[in-house]
Amino acid sequence: MPKLRLALTASALAAALAACGTPSSTGPGTSIPVIGDSAFTVGPTLGQLTYATGINDSGTVVGVTVDLTNLQSGWQLKNGFLTYLTVPFPSSFNTAPQSVNDSGHVAGYYTLGNLYHAFYFDGTNYASFDYPAATATQAYGINAGGTIVGVYFPSGSGNGHAFKKVGGTFTNIDPPAITAAAALGINTLGDVVGEAIDGAGQHGYVWLHDAASPTEIVYAGVSQIIPYSINDSGTVVGSCVVSGKAYGFILQGTVLKLILYPGSSATEAYSINNAGVIVGEYSTTAPFGFELAKY
Repeated sequence: MPKLRLALTASALAAALAACGTPSSTGPGTSIPVIGDSAFTVGPTLGQLTYATGINDSGTVVGVTVDLTNLQSGWQLKNGFLTYLTVPFPSSFNTAPQSVNDSGHVAGYYTLGNLYHAFYFDGTNYASFDYPAATATQAYGINAGGTIVGVYFPSGSGNGHAFKKVGGTFTNIDPPAITAAAALGINTLGDVVGEAIDGAGQHGYVWLHDAASPTEIVYAGVSQIIPYSINDSGTVVGSCVVSGKAYGFILQGTVLKLILYPGSSATEAYSINNAGVIVGEYSTTAPFGFELAKY
């Protein structure tokens, strides 16, 4: 389970996510190819841990890092130059960029008063926002048009709900008949990927912009499927579990491949751009970001 991507504020949803699914008893086998041999480390490496959470079509990568003093901040790698991203709001901390669009605009969240609040960064200025009447909000995906998706928690509720933000207009985009949901990625067309919980458990889904309802992602021998990103061709990446081990995955149509960073104990894929370049995290002695351009 991602340590920052779904670090939700409501204990009820966090507990449900932590308990979701049962690891499959079957392994990848020959029917599910495992890729990742050409992946390489990306982002800061001098701290305790690093995640690469978003990539745009120019190859700009954003992520999260925790240094040796336990200070968490965001980072951006653009044209070979690494800079750190920290929201400037008073008393705020734990800046967590989650995605970057082709204009270089970044969406994510930060902590203030032990609650999460969403932010938008246009390359110069930061703006904070929350879903109306919500006690906590996290932004996860931003597309080329600036539409943002994420999760919010209504006042007095322990369950998160998926939202879409277009300009200053917020819309709930929960799948039907759910207990809790989070929208995690959106492409230019408006196709959304996310995670939902209902009476049957945890589900990863794709909700195409022209569809009346979402489609659950199901694949034999694979459990705990969480899709984080979808590009304009409809290719989806995310995380899953096979035989008790965490893999990233890439899903193109009905063809699924697992992603494993060489020598890692766990790998998760968080973003894919329109060239098919993937970023995420892998764990050896500590988690670090990775980039994978060939699959």
